[in-house]
Amino acid sequence: VYGPDAAIEVYSGGQSGKRRTGSHRHDNGRAADIYVSVGGKRIKDEEQLAKLGQYWAAKGYGGVGFGMHDGGIHLDEVKRNAWGYGPQ
Repeated sequence: VYGPDAAIEVYSGGQSGKRRTGSHRHDNGRAADIYVSVGGKRIKDEEQLAKLGQYWAAKGYGGVGFGMHDGGIHLDEVKRNAWGYGPQ
């Protein structure tokens, strides 16, 4: 979606124990909160972030949440439309 210089940072996923972010779906790979960077620079523009959300939804992977802190995106296996404050 963003080319060969793109990188994904998972900041909520695969955690366990008492300190956690997100729902229990984050624990077992069924949901994650991510940042997207291109060329080492984090994308915060919601129109640019919407490209990943549109791709994710078009492939039928699940739901997409926009408008999270500092350009974060929520990806989830739950089959919902896009939600949040950004372009959908």
